[in-house]
Amino acid sequence: MDYGDFIKLPDIKEEFEVMFAEQRKYFKNKCSTQGYLKENLEAVSIKMAFISTDLYFSEVHRDKFGK
Repeated sequence: MDYGDFIKLPDIKEEFEVMFAEQRKYFKNKCSTQGYLKENLEAVSIKMAFISTDLYFSEVHRDKFGK
């Protein structure tokens, strides 16, 4: 199974969304203490949350399917 199909599985999609939301809050709080401008804070937290969540699920996919 390729990664695109894997991430669309209902249970994986739900877990991805939950983790993404948690990571977004984490990075938003972390970045707000680092002096980011308010207008950049949302974009930075979304990008960092997506990257960290995607990396995690890429590893899960690789471990499960060996690709």
